[in-house]
Amino acid sequence: MIRKLLIIITLFTLYGVLYLKINLKSDDIVIEVGDYKITKYELDVRFKRYYDEYYSKNNCPPLNIEYKKWFARLINNSYILADAHKNNLYEDSTTKQAITYLERRMVNQSFGLYYEKKIASKIPIDEKEIENLYLERKYKYNIDLLVLPDRRSLKALDFDYIKENGFDSNLIKRSVPNSMVMNNAILCFPNSFFSEVERDVRNLKIGTISSPHSTKKGVFIIKLLNIDSAKDLSLKESRQFLKYILRKEEITKAITIDENRILNVANIVFHEGGLSVVLKKIKSKSLPLPQVRLAEYFENGHRKYFFSNQLFTYQKYLPLKPNIHTIGDLKKQISNLIVEDNKYKEAIRNGYLDRRFLTSKKIFSDNLIFKTYLENLIKDKTRKQIEHRNPNIDTSAILTRTIANLKLKYKLKLTLQPDIYYQDQNKSSIAPEEQGHREIFNSN
Repeated sequence: MIRKLLIIITLFTLYGVLYLKINLKSDDIVIEVGDYKITKYELDVRFKRYYDEYYSKNNCPPLNIEYKKWFARLINNSYILADAHKNNLYEDSTTKQAITYLERRMVNQSFGLYYEKKIASKIPIDEKEIENLYLERKYKYNIDLLVLPDRRSLKALDFDYIKENGFDSNLIKRSVPNSMVMNNAILCFPNSFFSEVERDVRNLKIGTISSPHSTKKGVFIIKLLNIDSAKDLSLKESRQFLKYILRKEEITKAITIDENRILNVANIVFHEGGLSVVLKKIKSKSLPLPQVRLAEYFENGHRKYFFSNQLFTYQKYLPLKPNIHTIGDLKKQISNLIVEDNKYKEAIRNGYLDRRFLTSKKIFSDNLIFKTYLENLIKDKTRKQIEHRNPNIDTSAILTRTIANLKLKYKLKLTLQPDIYYQDQNKSSIAPEEQGHREIFNSN
């Protein structure tokens, strides 16, 4: 009797282990492009974070539709990276910067969950700090911002005229070509980006202009337009959000980013087996990068990458769709962009644009490598070579096949068109994750 009972228990145990193994396996890796791997759990967590962050409760598109668009971008970015490594585009000076950018962006996304679980929750926050931060962030400052390359540029401006008439973008650009004007921007406190000028802004009267402030990023001049209430939430409702901000600021104060080590981490992620390898190396302390520094970078790295210098060097790349099969298709799309491109000739010639300019002009960051790769082909390859390489650059076909495989593996009811995330030219072409908040100087 005991023997029969043991046999039954053993069989049930084996069945349970086998059942769990099968289900865990099917629930494990759902996206695998080159060395880049994403689990079902990671996918769900990432999408929830993305959806909650970029859509307010009053402005939410249907969750299932937005998921499909986001899912398509994720797969497409993964494929582009894998193809870039496969074709040794790291050696190409034209595409190297674009690849590095996309790598940082995807590693940043991968480390979001790790940051929250392992780092942020362990940083103690004092209740008084939360209250003080709430009071500081209770108001937002609407400003016009003028950034000049250096103090010598002030001599070329009629400062009295600016004080009287405000920041006339065309006039200032003619006087100082490398200047930058942002009208009706929003500034919230505290803000490390404007730490040198915060005190002056707080003391400004509405309609007045600050004195010039020299910083490493340029000479800042600010006109205060008005002051509004930034948050309608109570202190109690804002508590979790404020804790999040305080923890990020605490980490930022204690950390200096080491670019070489960051690239080392990116190489491990994309060449040595993905995120799991990085996490194992962190755990075993074989990765020469402190955990806090690593997590902080990937939580905020995307923002730091754009704002490490006030003026972002503009690379000439074109917003092309992926349905390009011949050199004729490519030339047709490029010719359609000439009119739009002429509008930005002055900014392109100067070579400096800020992030808000990039996003407002509908530049597709998702396919940055794909576009620069195509530009190289049109310069360096013959028509025959381009058509021969067509399978490698047809992201639509790759995306369709990937989705078909994922339907089986992930059990998703996807009826997704390969170019679902590309919209009409009259609509915004930038993904919400690339647009960022309108509060461009907000520390969160």
